[in-house]
Amino acid sequence: MTLIKWAAQYKVNIEEIDQQHVKLIDLVNKLYTALKNGGAKAILEGILTEMMDYAEYHFDAEETLFGLHLYPETMHHIQEHNIFKKIVISLKEKHENEDYSTSMETMFFLREWLTKHILEEDQKYVPFFEGKGVC
Repeated sequence: MTLIKWAAQYKVNIEEIDQQHVKLIDLVNKLYTALKNGGAKAILEGILTEMMDYAEYHFDAEETLFGLHLYPETMHHIQEHNIFKKIVISLKEKHENEDYSTSMETMFFLREWLTKHILEEDQKYVPFFEGKGVC
């Protein structure tokens, strides 16, 4: 089952970044499937850990591109990444404290953050990188 389907509107036309976005969306869909099947609680810690690890890898890739090409909105974008990390850490702590609403809260947060971040924040850098010949 999928909650978010990869679509052309999510593309930033940088193959590495697009593939990383697909992986992040796959993690959200994995949690969604587990929620639908009643098994989210069992996999939530692993999903949150994998999401944090993969997001860290993805954020590093984006931020490296920003630095190499002197993207003017770098600081704002890094702040967005830091907000994501803080919320995921908070969700992990809630889960560890056996707050059983965490599965649904996590799924909604990840869905909203990823779609909003990719469709709004990441799309802002597309023209910049196209102008630099990166895309």
